[in-house]
Amino acid sequence: MNPDAAVRPNGGLRRWLAPAGLAVLVGGLFFFRLGQDVSVRSHEALLAESARNMFLDKEVRLPDRTHPSAYVVPNFNGQPRLRKTPLPYWTVALLANLTGEVDAWTARVPSAVAALSTVLVLTLLVWHGWGRTAGLLAGATLATSGAFMVVGRAALADMPMTFFTTASLAALWVAVERAGQSRFRWLFLAGIMAGLSMMAKGPAPLLVFPLPWLVAAWVMVSRLRRARRSGETGRAEWGWALGGVAAAGVAFVAITLPWPLYVYLHVPSALEVWRAESVDRAVGGFGHGEAPWFYVLRLPILVAPWTIFFGVGVGLALRQAWRDRAERGRLVFLAAWLVGPLAAFSAASGKQDHYILPVLPAAAIYTAMAMRRLFAPAPDRLDPHGRRLLISHGVTAAVLGLGGVAVGAVLCLWPGFLASHGLAGPPTTPAILGAVAVLGGVGIVGGLAAFLLAVRWRLLGGQAVLFATLAVALLWAWSTLVGPTERAGTARAIAERARSVVPADAAVFGFPGADRVVVFYLGRTLPELGTAADVEARRRQGRPFFLICEDKNMAALRGVSGMEVIAHETHPIFGDESFWLLRVPGATAAARETP
Repeated sequence: MNPDAAVRPNGGLRRWLAPAGLAVLVGGLFFFRLGQDVSVRSHEALLAESARNMFLDKEVRLPDRTHPSAYVVPNFNGQPRLRKTPLPYWTVALLANLTGEVDAWTARVPSAVAALSTVLVLTLLVWHGWGRTAGLLAGATLATSGAFMVVGRAALADMPMTFFTTASLAALWVAVERAGQSRFRWLFLAGIMAGLSMMAKGPAPLLVFPLPWLVAAWVMVSRLRRARRSGETGRAEWGWALGGVAAAGVAFVAITLPWPLYVYLHVPSALEVWRAESVDRAVGGFGHGEAPWFYVLRLPILVAPWTIFFGVGVGLALRQAWRDRAERGRLVFLAAWLVGPLAAFSAASGKQDHYILPVLPAAAIYTAMAMRRLFAPAPDRLDPHGRRLLISHGVTAAVLGLGGVAVGAVLCLWPGFLASHGLAGPPTTPAILGAVAVLGGVGIVGGLAAFLLAVRWRLLGGQAVLFATLAVALLWAWSTLVGPTERAGTARAIAERARSVVPADAAVFGFPGADRVVVFYLGRTLPELGTAADVEARRRQGRPFFLICEDKNMAALRGVSGMEVIAHETHPIFGDESFWLLRVPGATAAARETP
């Protein structure tokens, strides 16, 4: 039974007020000032620059002397970029054909669209399974979870992959609950979405799908066997189910296989690259090595600030699965969605928070189940525990906001305190601390409003205020705190300075390597000179050239004579984050002849 059946329906425009509010919330979170304020960061630059090379059709020479299109063999800074599957690059490049360029907005829009689409798919899935209120709460909870909010505004492959995995698993479960041709169609759709998830960020989805698909198959087979024994279905139903699974497999292979096969035939070393990307990453060869329980400890942080509700939802689901046989299959599938990927990613040595983004929709469903149970609007189901939880969240938001106001106000009166500790210079301190104070004011207003609504038993209204408070706080912090303090801003500044002063025909090198953000904002290939000996050898060729070097590597250039400092960009807060633009004169004819 739909849980909302016992709730008095709202008519007319009022019924659509909550969906409209969710739409505004999600639209603002993921699209407001998306291409402004924050510079493209390191991982974003990889995606954006590779997509720009596609857009500009800048191919690279392969070992077999061919020059395939950059759409087929992506490249970054003059080298093939084969570690990631190309769907995110294709998406940004195709969008650039409409906008005319690849910039921060163009690079991030696909992630924002994927985040919005993931929220929509999850909302509809839960709406039709657990009711309208639960669906809206699931969507709002997912959108305002800390990790999801941040990655949804970043040009990373993780969010498109999360959308396609969510769509695939949602279609899979709908297929389990349907019959006949409808089941076949939904299984086929699940296979298509699974293939697209592989093209978005393969091979990571292979860690997400196995357990949910096995559980779905077990539930589907169990129901078909029971129905056949009772005479409700015949062989045709089995045929549609098996045909749908086969169609899903064919769709998955047809989408996933062509690109790597073509690349392997033209780039024999691709197999080694993919082995390193999968096996080496699994055993920690790429760094990020963490303990097996890393994600178990991180998940409560990633779903914050709804961690307590998530825990309550897991407990409620376990109890319901034990008591309600009709709901058991759905709840076991939900558990597989959460536990299966979490266990698989935990077994791998290489770990980062955004790797487990595909489990956040499952966590949001658990959270929504708890909120639906605790905040149910029917008078005979009001729960004092929900009221206490909402009051505590409102008070916490107000206290944190008060702390922000206090810190901002006090430190604005003594800006020299931060400067004396090497954290900030006087020109930027008042602006940043003022932003902290305003952010604190948002927390105070939102927290008190949620508290007052909870006192009056307007629990869903109070929770809606908390959702809005989080969205406003993130967007304000994004433009006033994250943007000015982002470390990538220094790399952007030196790249833009280089573009303005370095002649178009002059050679520019990165020492000892090419910073990804510098490459993107410089808009040209940045060859690398790995040692001071390489720099000296280049200098002896006689033509002057330019170097872009991080502050930490400047000591290695002390032996190079005649260098001229053209520009020096320092981070306003982190003094050790700085870049130098240097001009290296060519050696004289006599020096070039000296061995």
